Amino acid sequence: MIAHADATRKYVDFYVQRVSLRELSCVDKSQREFLLVLAYLYIRYGKYDEALLLHRGLQEFFPDDEEILLSLSFSLYFTGRAFESIQYLEKLEGVDIGRQREKLFFLLRSHVIWSLGKDSEARSDLIRYLGIEESEIRKNEASSGKEIEEYLL
Repeated sequence: MIAHADATRKYVDFYVQRVSLRELSCVDKSQREFLLVLAYLYIRYGKYDEALLLHRGLQEFFPDDEEILLSLSFSLYFTGRAFESIQYLEKLEGVDIGRQREKLFFLLRSHVIWSLGKDSEARSDLIRYLGIEESEIRKNEASSGKEIEEYLL
C-alpha cells in the first residue's frame, strides 16, 4: 500500500506489485491471522497471484499448519497449478483437520482432481463433501426443532 499526494488530492494505492514475507524474521499468531485474511480477500477479488505469494510465505513460517496448507492449495488451484495443489492436499490426507476444514478439503480436492481428469475420484470426494454438508444440515435442523419444542412447552 502506497500513499500518494498530488496538487489536487490525496489517495492510497492498494495495488501491491510484489507481496513478499522474506524480509520478516518471524510471523506471530496475530500476523498469521491477518495475512490469512488478506490472502482470502485477494482470492475473493481475483488477485490469485498475490494470494499465492502470501500463502507460500506463510507456509515457510508454518510448514505443518493445516489451515495454511489448505489455503495454499486453494491459491495454487486458482492460479492453474493443479498438480502442485494436489501435492499439498495429499499432505492433509488422514490428518484430523476438523469438520469445517474437512468439508472444504473434500470440495477443493474434488475440483482439483476433476481438473486433472480423474472423474471417478472427483465424484467420490464430492460425495464425501455432500455427506458432511447433509449431516451438518440435519444436526442444525434437529437442534432447531428442540429449541422450538422447548419454547412451546
